[in-house]
Amino acid sequence: MGSTKHRVALLKGSGQWVDIAVKLGIPNSVVRNLAEVGQDEHLAARGLLYDSGIDGVKTVGTPFKMSLTPGTPRKRAPGLDEDRDRILRGERK
Repeated sequence: MGSTKHRVALLKGSGQWVDIAVKLGIPNSVVRNLAEVGQDEHLAARGLLYDSGIDGVKTVGTPFKMSLTPGTPRKRAPGLDEDRDRILRGERK
């Protein structure tokens, strides 16, 4: 195993590390997985979460809000290997 210092570091939660970094004046942010992002109430309130079209999974839209080009998703991302045959044939959509 690693040193005691490393074991102690692993015991701290992300919130504790954010607090430490903030006190030291270090810009930081917690990196979240897609499931955590999809449940974020703040992102939902800002209208940034969209249904991906795949099994009810939410995806994040652009954070930039522009009146003439709102940047909303026009279609869902392709599933794994969904476009494989078409791409290998050299066809475009």
